[in-house]
Amino acid sequence: MKIGLIVGKFLPLHNGSLTICKVAGTLSTKLIIVIINSPNDIIPIELRIKWLKQENPHAIVKQLLGKSALSAQEQLKVILHNISKKLGSNNFHLFSS
Repeated sequence: MKIGLIVGKFLPLHNGSLTICKVAGTLSTKLIIVIINSPNDIIPIELRIKWLKQENPHAIVKQLLGKSALSAQEQLKVILHNISKKLGSNNFHLFSS
């Protein structure tokens, strides 16, 4: 199984973001989009999640909290571990701009 992973802030979601999502979705069996969220972001996380789910209805959309006891890297590890357990694979392909 080819699992695509996209990590970003999506402030805002724009054509470049949408293109990466489209390419990653085409090249992957499953697509995971991780939003890096901070309390001071000018666009609420709920809106960014809604945008990404509307544009990528088959993707798994998760968020990393900027104000967590865990670092962003540790949060990402936890998310990837949980998703890899759920999907039965730890083979991820990273897509980025």
